[in-house]
Amino acid sequence: MKPMLNQRQRQVARSLQRAMGEILAENGRAWFGNKIVSLTQVYVTTDLGLARFYLGMSMIKEADELIKEFNAQSKGIKKILAAKIKNQFRRCPDIVFFKDDTLDEQIRLDEIFDEMKKKDE
Repeated sequence: MKPMLNQRQRQVARSLQRAMGEILAENGRAWFGNKIVSLTQVYVTTDLGLARFYLGMSMIKEADELIKEFNAQSKGIKKILAAKIKNQFRRCPDIVFFKDDTLDEQIRLDEIFDEMKKKDE
């Protein structure tokens, strides 16, 4: 379920998403190799103290391990993020990474619908 965000939360989330996107683009090859990882969504708590980053990792078998590694390295990533946003915010929120499995779920549902279509024919 998508949380309700006020305007300030949306603005902060957009800025954090832009900055984290740049970080992932700059460090992506070193962190992921040839795997495709995208930053799909960012949610910020009402007190702006915590940012939840959702990473799209479709077709990556070790996605759960990658998310655990990201969360283990979150302090270092937060330092990089804080350096990027230092002129925009007084303090950088704590960060947590989650796997966004929306695309995987959509692919699975498409496969189910295709099977149902074939049975009807």
